[in-house]
Amino acid sequence: MYSNNAELSSNELASMFVIATFATFFYWLVWELELRWRKRNKIQEFDAHSIEKRKRDRLDNVLRDLSNDELYRLRERLSTVDDIELEDRLLANDGELLTEQDIR
Repeated sequence: MYSNNAELSSNELASMFVIATFATFFYWLVWELELRWRKRNKIQEFDAHSIEKRKRDRLDNVLRDLSNDELYRLRERLSTVDDIELEDRLLANDGELLTEQDIR
């Protein structure tokens, strides 16, 4: 790779520059892809968390607006659900939990 007088030739210098450029570009590309991946995952986690929070807030508002009689009837309805029947409705044959799309 080195010439006889221990100096770099122009071809060697150019090839080293090209290799360094590719290495720098590859390093930058991996860095950018990792940053985008992390940002996307944070957004998805935030979206899922905010959706669940909105659901809880909505349910909380509905329960807060119910009268005592309505709350009593709701408690009675929920306490009369048979666990075996509920399990049959919510679990598939393989034991996996059914989602709303599966039930429809």
